[in-house]
Amino acid sequence: MSNYEDSKFNPGKVYLEGELESTWGRLEPLITPSQVKTRILFGIPMVSYLPDPLTGKRQVVTDAVLEELILQAVAQIEMKTGAVIMPTQIRSRHPFDRALWEEYGFMTLPHRPAYSIDLFNIESTDGSLLMEVPLLWVETSYLQRGQLMVVPLSMITASTNGGQSSRATNGAAGALFLSILGSAWIPAFFTLKCSYGFPDGNIPIFINNLIGMQVAIMLLGMLAATYRTSSASLGIDGQSQSFSMNPNLYMARIQQLQDELDKGIRKAKALFGTKLLSNNV
Repeated sequence: MSNYEDSKFNPGKVYLEGELESTWGRLEPLITPSQVKTRILFGIPMVSYLPDPLTGKRQVVTDAVLEELILQAVAQIEMKTGAVIMPTQIRSRHPFDRALWEEYGFMTLPHRPAYSIDLFNIESTDGSLLMEVPLLWVETSYLQRGQLMVVPLSMITASTNGGQSSRATNGAAGALFLSILGSAWIPAFFTLKCSYGFPDGNIPIFINNLIGMQVAIMLLGMLAATYRTSSASLGIDGQSQSFSMNPNLYMARIQQLQDELDKGIRKAKALFGTKLLSNNV
């Protein structure tokens, strides 16, 4: 994972955007089986309806089962939102587009949210290093949305013979840096290594709740499958008794969770900039 001392990290947080300090906790570790039970599955028996034909006992949903479902739910929420949840370092290649480069190198990253840039090189198509872009040049105000710009106007520090020396990169040097690339478009010119997800595995509570709802939907579907449609009646001396098993017992709760999950997915896409928009120009 990225070393903050050697990377250009976002000075704020991935969520909330630009937050520096708050007395209110909006982040927490990955949701646990206990939290799934109390937040979303409260009052629902964690046992199958039909007993195991070999042991004659009903199967119990253990914490180990919930942990496995949580891992599956994380992957599904990542697919549905287009966001990376757990901290992940990813290398990507980007083309040089002169039109965008003249607008201070506006660039979009392939994943969201991003929280640090660990390497920014200019490389040829065969991978040969042409130039290391100083990370101090990279503007990261909207890094969590996968957007960055290159502003070659800051002070940079270079190491010489074990010592530290500083040199100013003024506007003239920055203009030269922008003008040395004369081609209109070059494929796979930039190489970026970035860290995505939520730093240190601290996840927004609302994302954790989406994961928990996905777990509950999968689990309730498994429990519902242990029911069978059947009915029976018993009559003795003119008195009768009937009973039935309803396989749709959990369908109302599943539908409610699905509706809430869909709304949360749409909000997450809008927040992290993964929602696709189309328009006619």
